[in-house]
Amino acid sequence: MVSCKTTPTPKKKGRDKPLVIKPVVKKPVKTPAMIKPLMVKEFSPSMSRIAFHLFHREEETSKEDAFNDIRKRCDTILKAAQRLEGLPALKANDTPLFRAEAKGLLRQVKALKDAAFNQNQEQTVHWYWHVQESCNNCHSQFRGY
Repeated sequence: MVSCKTTPTPKKKGRDKPLVIKPVVKKPVKTPAMIKPLMVKEFSPSMSRIAFHLFHREEETSKEDAFNDIRKRCDTILKAAQRLEGLPALKANDTPLFRAEAKGLLRQVKALKDAAFNQNQEQTVHWYWHVQESCNNCHSQFRGY
């Protein structure tokens, strides 16, 4: 990813050369080896499928089948979140906060699963957004190490 720092210094008197600003190339943050598979193979695909069922469900998929799949995806997320809860944060002093975020995620996914079990569209959407917000909060706190 390339970003640009546009804080040019003023030209000194008598200099004819234009000021050249070189872009700063940011290296992607390395995700610990144990977290990346959880995100890539379990969290992200499951959240995508849940969103698909909630917001883009095709007519040939019954409401019951959609909610059954949402519950199945919640089980996948719950298992991954339980493993995530036991991992240390990248910085040791952040581990309690990291684990608290994982516990919050577990509570929200359980509520999402319960809403899907009751086939309550409004509550399922409500808890989906809570889970999404929890993911975003964790990413904003821990992804940029």
